[in-house]
Amino acid sequence: MYLTSEQLLFASVLIAVNIVLSIIIRLGMAKQWIMASLRMTVQLLLVGFLLDWVFALNNPIWILGVALFMTTIASITAVGRTAKDLLRFT
Repeated sequence: MYLTSEQLLFASVLIAVNIVLSIIIRLGMAKQWIMASLRMTVQLLLVGFLLDWVFALNNPIWILGVALFMTTIASITAVGRTAKDLLRFT
């Protein structure tokens, strides 16, 4: 299942609304929103191309290897963020 142009446009509009609201109420977060949305877009495109390539190989070893790698990175990231949050509250 692929995203349609309308779905991508809707997601972009939601991000743009947040950026505009940040500017209007002077949160000072507009630059962070823009950079985060650009980084997110690039990361998702790269992961999408990688997964498309891996699934096209139709090789269970490669698919499991990539799944294991992604799970490991996600776990390390989640634990690292949790540890930082816990330290902040102590």
